[in-house]
Amino acid sequence: MQPDANGLKKSMQIVTLTKLLQDLHQELKTCTEHKRRSGGVEGDVADPILLGDFIVDAYNGYLSTARSAFDDPVIQAMSQIERLGEGDDDPRKMKLNHDTRLAKMHEVAFATRQLLICMEDAKKSEKIRTESEISGAITLLENLGEQIDSIADLPVKMGAAKVLHKEDLDDMRHLPRPLAEEYNRCLTIVLETTDDPVISKLFHPVDYGKEDEKSFLHKIAEIKLAQSGLLSYLKSRKTWETIFPEKVVAAFKGKVRTENHPVFSDRVKKVMEMSRMESMRLGHNYIGSEHQMLGIIREGNGKAVAVMKTLGLDLEAVKKSIDDYVGASGDPTRKVVEPPFTPRAKKLLETAANEARDLKSQVVGTEHLVLGMLNKDRDGVPAQILNAYGVDYKKFREGLVRVLEGQSEASN
Repeated sequence: MQPDANGLKKSMQIVTLTKLLQDLHQELKTCTEHKRRSGGVEGDVADPILLGDFIVDAYNGYLSTARSAFDDPVIQAMSQIERLGEGDDDPRKMKLNHDTRLAKMHEVAFATRQLLICMEDAKKSEKIRTESEISGAITLLENLGEQIDSIADLPVKMGAAKVLHKEDLDDMRHLPRPLAEEYNRCLTIVLETTDDPVISKLFHPVDYGKEDEKSFLHKIAEIKLAQSGLLSYLKSRKTWETIFPEKVVAAFKGKVRTENHPVFSDRVKKVMEMSRMESMRLGHNYIGSEHQMLGIIREGNGKAVAVMKTLGLDLEAVKKSIDDYVGASGDPTRKVVEPPFTPRAKKLLETAANEARDLKSQVVGTEHLVLGMLNKDRDGVPAQILNAYGVDYKKFREGLVRVLEGQSEASN
């Protein structure tokens, strides 16, 4: 079972197509306004374009691309625009007046605007459909988790009632197969619904394996691990789309990679999940920048960790200082499944993206998160703790330069 390899390509195609249509509409608007002001004088700059039917051919090409990208019936029903003099035996020799050309420009401009609106509506409908299917997959995975827990308890329950014999295990050896099939079905739904590259990289079908008593508990544990991991990621992903700005969500999904819109590394995504775990460990009902720093330390790799070690920081000591500063609250055994991100924690992701841009990086890494903490969030817990250890924004950035130079020399 493989994810749709064309999913991300299609998303980029739609982004590019939208930009081309917007540019075409703007150019047409400029040309028509210019012609109205000039009164359609011969030699108008727009005339050569119109005589070559460039704008008509461009629009028709964009419409064909839109039809291949969207199943929307309205877009499929939209008709192409006829070229100037269409149907004439020799349209190139046809004498065209300026009113005809101006009318054609208005026709293409109107059609371009209509196509943009239809594409936007189609994207919204597709997003709603995707969210609905993802919500359905989450429900299926939750139900699957209950089934797995129930079956995993069978040997214990049977053993408590009587002595567990080999034939009892023989009767249970077939149980993991339907659970694995259900998990694989849920994964297929998710892969066919979303083009999130993280899912296709991290989650894979569960192999049924050999059905014998030795593998029963191991197979149940493997399915449970896969089910809980996918469920946790989907819930976190849904949280990101609910609480973070659209550009941050796009960067998390890896859909945008330009100088103005760097994407978040897989490690940062992992750190966000670990920050949730750190919040739960401390019994907190929120995720703040302090939990994000604890997530960086817990992940244990990446440039941020390398820089802090280069600067002589003891990460375990930093972790303890943060724990002591914020303290545990409530009952740490009471798990808040989806603790919300604080406004400061949300803002940090945008700040980290700005730090990445300043350093000419197209990927937002853990090092940019720490730079954001030290630069724009100086009142936050992480910045205060790092400052207490003698590390400020300038010192951390200097340490980052040394780490990057060391990696460059090692690669050479």
